[in-house]
Amino acid sequence: MKDIHTHSDKSSVVVGGFEVVSFPDLGITGSLAKIDTGAYSGAIGCVEASVEGRGPNKVLHFRVAGNMSTVHSTKEFKVRYVRSSNGSRHKRYLIKTTIQLKGRVYAILIGLADRSDMKNDVLVGRKFLRDNNILVDLKRNHEYDTDEGFVQ
Repeated sequence: MKDIHTHSDKSSVVVGGFEVVSFPDLGITGSLAKIDTGAYSGAIGCVEASVEGRGPNKVLHFRVAGNMSTVHSTKEFKVRYVRSSNGSRHKRYLIKTTIQLKGRVYAILIGLADRSDMKNDVLVGRKFLRDNNILVDLKRNHEYDTDEGFVQ
């Protein structure tokens, strides 16, 4: 595995509004992610998330979009309530994993969310971007920024 980059890296990486990402630890390759500076945290599409056990023996089991055939399990997770863009609060499990972006592998704390009604299975938020010195240039990859169904 490549070295994992952290916020201590000095070099900036420039990304577009959409980027192809992979999650090596989750067996996901080539997923088109929306880079969203309006969202604080990120999320990856997930179904069937459930917690088993109690106290220090709690284990989170989940399946992620892009690799539905595998059930992932981890004892290292957090539970947070996040506010969606429409103002409603949702319980979200956060996991530590790695994300590959622009040829680099980074550690990421990412939420598991039902994104089945969204265009992209992955959303990368501004906290990750800021922590890793990643800049966004919306002119890059703008061809992925479509709004089918929009009538002018």
